[in-house]
Parts: sequence; C-alpha cells; structure tokens
Amino acid sequence: MYMKLLKLELLRMSPEAKYFLMAFIREFGVGTPVKKTVKEISCLLKVSTSVVTRTTEFLVESGLFRKGDIPLLRERGRPRWSYSCTDRLVDLLERYDSCECIHESMIESIFNRGIVKQKDSDRRILKTSNKLLLVVMLAYADECGVVRVLGRSDLMRLTGMSRDRLIGQIDMLLSEGYIKFYEPGSTNRLLFGAGKGAYFLDLKKISPREAPEVERILVHEVLTELLIRELYTKTQLLLKEKSSTKKLDLVIGGYEVNDVKLLLAFFGTMPPKAFLSFFELKLNEYAAVILSSNWVNLASRVAFMDEKVMERIRDDIMPNSLSLRSSENMPSSDSWDAIAKLIYTLSLKVATHIAQGQKGVNSFDFCNLSQVILPSKVMFQGTMIDLYPRLGSA
Repeated sequence: MYMKLLKLELLRMSPEAKYFLMAFIREFGVGTPVKKTVKEISCLLKVSTSVVTRTTEFLVESGLFRKGDIPLLRERGRPRWSYSCTDRLVDLLERYDSCECIHESMIESIFNRGIVKQKDSDRRILKTSNKLLLVVMLAYADECGVVRVLGRSDLMRLTGMSRDRLIGQIDMLLSEGYIKFYEPGSTNRLLFGAGKGAYFLDLKKISPREAPEVERILVHEVLTELLIRELYTKTQLLLKEKSSTKKLDLVIGGYEVNDVKLLLAFFGTMPPKAFLSFFELKLNEYAAVILSSNWVNLASRVAFMDEKVMERIRDDIMPNSLSLRSSENMPSSDSWDAIAKLIYTLSLKVATHIAQGQKGVNSFDFCNLSQVILPSKVMFQGTMIDLYPRLGSA
C-alpha cells in the first residue's frame, strides 16, 4: 500500500515526513498499532531518530497518526509509544488504485539500505531526502530508467521540496552518478509548449543486484542535431528569398515538404539553443521507440508506419495548437498532422541510420533490446546508444 504514496501530492509534508510515512507503512502496514521506541523505529526504517520524532509529531497534528503511551513495567529504560494510522489516512490510501511500477524491486532495495556501496573502501550515505527523490523518479521511469514525464514543478509537488532544495538534490545525484545525464526541458510557443526534460538514471549504480546488464554502442554521426539544423536553416533560406507565396517543394531529411507557409509558421525563426537541445531530445525519444519496436523492418529497409509513435507525437504537440488556432498567421488545425508527420519522418530517418549502422554488430540480439539514444553532449563526435534487455525477453 505504501507505493500509492509515491504518486500522491501531500500538502505541507516535508520530504523527510513523506519518506518516513512510506517506510512506516511498508514495514508495519496500516492496521496494527506499532509499540516500539524511537530508537527501534529509527533502526528498522533506517532514518535518524530526529526524523522519527519530528515526523510522528507532525503526523499526529495532521490527524494521520495516533500516538499513545505504553506503561513501563520497570522504572528505567527508554519510553515506548504506540503508533497507529488513523482512519483518515487509511481512507486516503484506499481512494487510489494500486500503483504499478516497473522498478518496484529497486525501490524496495533503497528502503532496505541506509548506505550505498561505491567501492569496498568508499561508502556514500544516502540521506532521507536523497532516497525520496530517487524512489519518486524510479516510480515514473521507463524500463530503461529514463524519466520523461516529470518536470521540476512535478518533482517539487511529489517530494515536498522547495525549488532550491530540489536543484541541490538533483546536482548531488548527478555528481554521485545516480543520475547519468540530465537534459532540461524548454518552453516554446509553437511546438511542445512547456516541454519536460529527461533524467537518465543509472540503474546499475542505484541497485547493482536488481539492475539489468546494459551495453553501450557508438554511431559515428550526430544525425539528430544535423537534421534539426537543416530544417531551420533551409526554412531561413526560404524566408530570405521571400518564397513564401510560391509553390515550392523542399526536401528535409528525405521528407518532401510542399507547404512553405507551414514551414515558415513553425520553423521560420531560429529558436534559442535550449529549445534546439530539447527538440533533439524529443526526436531521439521517438527514434528510440521506433528502433526498439521495429528492428526487423528497419534492418531490412521494409517500409512501415508506427502508429503508436505518431500518436505520441500528436499528443506532445497538440496541446499548443489549441491556443494557436485563433491566430490568423498560424496554420489550420489540419496542418498539425503534417507537422507530426514531418517530425515522425525525421525520427524515422534517425532510427534507420542507427539501425543500418548496427547491422554489422552480431554480438547483440537487437530484436529483444530496448534502445536509449543519449544526448549529443555526451559524445560530440557521435551518438551514444544504451541497450537494455526488453521486459519479458529471455
């Protein structure tokens, strides 16, 4: 039942309090009163005694916990208390369905330890707030450990952290290697709106026993970045030539675009570097899904359309269209399908290029691997791809 708390926003609750509440329910459940000293609870839940004391007081004041005295049978010894969840807390938890999580075993491993081994001679203690941020990220991560659906504001609500504290926690997890890479989101009024970035977790670092074996390969070209710059550069040339009123065919990444007005509306202005990096992140995301799901077709150059990826692209760009339809300078709603198809085609070109480069690698069964394309800043002279065993594969 404690897993439900991972996706609940609990107002006024500190990160330490939320972690303690999850650990308490995970260890003891919600039905039976717990009769232990503060020190005993601290040892069982692997949190400090001060966290136990402060959090239980807060939970009692909030009406989520009951705390009662237990008479001592001897004059000396630490005081023992009875802690139990109130009906209010139980009702709150029962309102929500069980939370399914790909990485539940890894989350369990974080609760089971207070110290993470880096080397035999080097140990790093994870604080309560560090562990909370990790378990929340794992709850939303895909099978390859990439978190794409949480922005900073989401993480602040789910962890109870302030903006500054969250940034500090992310920096700590990056410096210690629990987060391999972080690509920030970006806001653009034409495409994607307020787009969320991505956190690439190192599952092996987080939980060596539960993590899958990961391989990494290199493709000697940063194709995604080149395609995006080609898209904007060619559109800029059209604008300079004042060709927006002419019937003109333009090939970008192998895709023929004959609606110049459409191109100029979306790509006529060179965006900031932050959005170019974010656009690259999204194209790589779509290309990785195409690679992971259509390896046989890509390797044999069989034509296909991945409707799931197309739908994913439409979902990502369509929310912005609602605010743009009223503008006279913007294309009609029918044009969004054309934009989605253009983005899909660019992603397919990236996936095809990578697949062709992998054909000669005989040591991997690509049909049973999920692929993650890492940001170009990881390797300036090529594209790095991490390969994960697909869930359910032998």
